[in-house]
Parts: sequence; C-alpha cells; structure tokens
Amino acid sequence: MSLFDKLKDGAAKAADKAKDSVEVAKLSTQISGKKKEIEKIYRFIGESVYNARNEGTLDQTSELINFQSRLIDDLDQEIKQLEARVRSIKNERECICGKTIPADTKFCPHCGQS
Repeated sequence: MSLFDKLKDGAAKAADKAKDSVEVAKLSTQISGKKKEIEKIYRFIGESVYNARNEGTLDQTSELINFQSRLIDDLDQEIKQLEARVRSIKNERECICGKTIPADTKFCPHCGQS
C-alpha cells in the first residue's frame, strides 16, 4: 500500500469517526429532550394530584394520571431505542447487569456474564 493510499484510508476512517460522533451527539440531544419531557410530566402529575386533593376531587384524577403515565412509558421506550442506536454506533452492547460494554467483549468486567 502506497503512502497516498494510507493517507486516503486514514482520512476516510477519520471522516467516519466524525460522522459517528455527530450522530451520537444528535441522539444524545434527543435523549436529553425526552428526559426533560418526562420530568415535566412528573411535575404536571404531582401538581394535578395536589390540586385535586385541595379541591376534594382526588378520586377523579385517575384517568389523567393513567394518560400521563402512558406518555411517560412511551417516552421511556423511545429513550431505550435511541440508547440502543447510540450503543450500536459506538459498537457497544448492554450486559444483563445493565452496564454498557464493548460489543466484542466475551465476559462483562463488572459481573462476569458472557
């Protein structure tokens, strides 16, 4: 392989890494935004329950709580999908213990699972 070919190959690898870094940054921003949405919903549920208690209508808030809880469930699922895409780009996987490890690792350094 000539010097020019080596430089060309190195530049291509650097471009791929830069592209991956940009993609990971975009996904991380989306994850952060969804987590903020979840926090807003938590606050909304809390305020709604508090206000309903004060108004004596606490028993009527279950439908609202269930709807908002389903929104949180949906956002959690979207976050998991985005995190899986990040792990894929980074060539990582999630061990059964919950830790993120390199995809080609045979045994988890945290729990020893294969």
